[in-house]
Amino acid sequence: MEKLQSFHKTSYTLHEKHFNQFDPERESVHNSWFDEDTVDYWRHKRMYEPLRPLLNFYSNSKWLTIGDGRFALDAIKLRKMEPSLDILPTDISPYLLQKAKENNLIKEYKIENAECLTFSDNEFD
Repeated sequence: MEKLQSFHKTSYTLHEKHFNQFDPERESVHNSWFDEDTVDYWRHKRMYEPLRPLLNFYSNSKWLTIGDGRFALDAIKLRKMEPSLDILPTDISPYLLQKAKENNLIKEYKIENAECLTFSDNEFD
């Protein structure tokens, strides 16, 4: 287990320099993720729609999104489908999650490596 944790730390450290880089050329792409008249929006809507019965059944529950670094759009869209959900968006990179928080799109987020999550068992429904 110690060897695995060492690998995760090394991998995270090697990639950390990319986590906060801002590329102005990508800003228009980032903004397009909120447009509801794109193929990207339609494709994602089709992926979320089958979750509706599950979201309704587990209303008022605590959820976690992993790898939700596109401004926490997964968390935002799931909460839009079922407003009673308490959803914590996570990603290995803080950059776009911080921007989402600054723009009041989300209340909180957490930086997490999907290969080495820090949450307790049963912390989320």
